[in-house]
Amino acid sequence: MDAVSARDFLLETTAATATLATTLSGLAEDVVGFASKGHVTLDDDYASTSSIMPQKKNPDTLELVRGRTGDATAGLEGLLTTLKGLPRAYNRDLQRAGRHAWEAIDSVGESVEVAVGAVATAEWPTDRLAAAAGEGFATATGVADLLAAAGVPFRTAHEVVARAAADAEGTPTLADLNGAGEAVLGEPLTASLDAGEIEAALDPAESVAARDSRGGPAPGAVASHLEGAAGQLAADRELVAEKRHELAAAAETLETEVNRYA
Repeated sequence: MDAVSARDFLLETTAATATLATTLSGLAEDVVGFASKGHVTLDDDYASTSSIMPQKKNPDTLELVRGRTGDATAGLEGLLTTLKGLPRAYNRDLQRAGRHAWEAIDSVGESVEVAVGAVATAEWPTDRLAAAAGEGFATATGVADLLAAAGVPFRTAHEVVARAAADAEGTPTLADLNGAGEAVLGEPLTASLDAGEIEAALDPAESVAARDSRGGPAPGAVASHLEGAAGQLAADRELVAEKRHELAAAAETLETEVNRYA
């Protein structure tokens, strides 16, 4: 009874598809946000003009990718709702089960193609991005970490950096940090830290490069992760090709057996 009623394979497939759709939605939201600030320009094939403002370029395809996530999550919810009220064994309700998975797969498959194409063909203005990277004192945590590594309790380091951020006009400079150090620690930061280290911690590129632990955003760590992902992708493609070959062989065997009785 349990065997004929179970649709775990549909649930697992639809759940994985909904998860993928959610990931794509996050990616789409990021790019839409970047585009609104001029931090990325989508190729014309993946954008459209505003219906009312002719000078405006909208990332419409990614908005649709984001919107389609609702289709996949709704399919998962629909399937779960169908299954939760059924007794064991087969029920006609299950005729409605498969459509949730198939529709989710079709929808999200198209979203993958669009999202990949939009990101791969986009133009990223590196100069503008570099200029914006340090806005809002983005390297504040790096400076606090540098102080903590030098023996200052992190709570105190946090206070020093917060003081510098509050007193400075714009992004704090070395002079601002020294002033905050004198106010909180009783001495400038350069009394115990090399000025070059502090300047490096304030620099967005240097700050990112310092985060080189596994999973960090440093270029070397990202390159290593990408290499691993590429290897896994190659293995997955090989597995898919193998499964397709097995399915084709099974279909051929089935047709041969059916023809014996024809």
